[in-house]
Amino acid sequence: MTGRAIFVQRLRSFLNKFASNFKYFVIFVPNHHKRIIFEAGEGILPQDTTFVVPYNLYKLPQLRSVIDTIVQELLIKYY
Repeated sequence: MTGRAIFVQRLRSFLNKFASNFKYFVIFVPNHHKRIIFEAGEGILPQDTTFVVPYNLYKLPQLRSVIDTIVQELLIKYY
C-alpha cells in the first residue's frame, strides 16, 4: 500500500468519525491535497456545504468572503 493510499484511508476514517459534527467544510489547500481530501471524503463530505478556495496568496480575499458568508448564514439562522 502506498503512502498516499494510507493517508487517504486514515483521513477517511477521521472524516467518518467527525464529519457529522460539522455542517460546513472550507478546503484551502494546494490542488494535490484537494484531490486527496475529495478522494477521502467521497460520500462523507456534503457537496452543498463544502467550499473549495484555491490555495494561493491572491485568493485570501475569496477565502475571507467564503468564511464571511458562512458566518452570516449562521448568525441569521441562530440569532
